[in-house]
Amino acid sequence: MNSRWSFPLTNSIKTEDIPKILDLCNESFEKIKYYDALPQLYYDGNLENQFAFKDAAGQIIAHCSYHPFFFPYLDENHFIKTYCIGNVCTKKEFQGLGIGSQMLKYIEEEAINRGVEFLFLFSIKQKIYLNNGYLPVGGVNISNLKYDEHNRKSITTFKSHEIKKDKKKYFVSAAIHLKEELKIQLWNFLVLHQLSSEPILSYTEFCLILKIQPFLVFYALEENEICCLFFMEKGGDFENCLHGFFYKNIHDVIYFIQELYSRFQIFPETIFFGNHDKWMKKNLRHNSHPCLFIKSLNESKVTTKELSEKFHKKNMFVNTLQGA
Repeated sequence: MNSRWSFPLTNSIKTEDIPKILDLCNESFEKIKYYDALPQLYYDGNLENQFAFKDAAGQIIAHCSYHPFFFPYLDENHFIKTYCIGNVCTKKEFQGLGIGSQMLKYIEEEAINRGVEFLFLFSIKQKIYLNNGYLPVGGVNISNLKYDEHNRKSITTFKSHEIKKDKKKYFVSAAIHLKEELKIQLWNFLVLHQLSSEPILSYTEFCLILKIQPFLVFYALEENEICCLFFMEKGGDFENCLHGFFYKNIHDVIYFIQELYSRFQIFPETIFFGNHDKWMKKNLRHNSHPCLFIKSLNESKVTTKELSEKFHKKNMFVNTLQGA
């Protein structure tokens, strides 16, 4: 069987290859309409960032991609170049032959040649990445609201001495119905209140995410100023899941979730939150799942271990909508 895939990995992906790649992604990740979830990966201008193995008949049997990122390292004024690896998948009949590891090594060589400092990726599968020198450095905290009475009670009985609930105005909108002026205001608030360690989300990227993801957008105003912003999936793998919290005071978010129950008759099932959302981490029962892996490409300059410590210290990549 090895002779069928003893061809070099290619990034000579053509437009006509994309449907075959999407078929493989849909099969591997059990997603419906994979292109609709991540169209930014599959337009013609991004084909050079796609890689595939083809068998002797020219059929695509394995695929992966990368997406360039710059984000603050020492502080918000010092950026380093990195790639986010995505869509590492192999047809079932070819799994276990080391094809995934070979794709990772190819991307590492390409990245080094292009001056990339390290690689990162999101995955719930660990073995292949641990075997290839990647370290798990971050994850997601998941709290159940639908079946966990303790969590529901913690939120619905919450009272704050720091802020006044009656001074807030609460709004719910489907992402696709947001007007341009409001989208600009929401994006400005997001950028101002995201972690300094996170990659900056451009306005174009923000609009694209709102367009392609089935989000409900929740935002609150105090004296006509936005004071909190978060999102909920409506469809897909994370149906009725709250995530992507941006706020001046997290108590505003908790009050808003109360309003979802009482005023809007919206009943979220789960919450995804980061380590910096300290009220949630302290008061909600939750499970932590590792999903972020990194690897340094220049151990003499900065080791994977040093990167790991930096990620843990600054809670990197825990709240970006790119990971939503």
